[in-house]
Amino acid sequence: DQRKDFTNVIIATDGVFPMNGGVALVNNICDLAEKYDSLTFVDDSLATGILGPTGRGTEQYCQAIGRVDMINSTFEKAIGGAAGGYTTSVQEIIDYLRQFSKPYISSSALPPSLVGSAIAAFELMEKDLTILQNLKSNVTLFRKKMMESN
Repeated sequence: DQRKDFTNVIIATDGVFPMNGGVALVNNICDLAEKYDSLTFVDDSLATGILGPTGRGTEQYCQAIGRVDMINSTFEKAIGGAAGGYTTSVQEIIDYLRQFSKPYISSSALPPSLVGSAIAAFELMEKDLTILQNLKSNVTLFRKKMMESN
């Protein structure tokens, strides 16, 4: 009932919850957003390069490609960068963020070497799935050994 009192509503969530490793139910969140004419935002910092068949994150893992309105992530975790990150969305939202987002306005551009290494990491993830497959095998082995050792 209260939704009608607000012009702009964003449902925001982590893609992966840092305290327990749970994955957001992205399709349910998107369904809720559609029902109430709201936008969706996923912070995918812990999922980028890890979740989904090709490491595209929570949206891919949940088979919700194209349903999330804004995705924010970092280059500092699985991508291996020292700094920086990105936001994906429709052009209208990106333009708005460039004009009014204080962190964007007051920050310096990333060094080209960091941007280049992030691009190379994403290209490598697309071309060579063995890296992600090895990671998943290592995680499975680690969990098994931890369970065996109590």
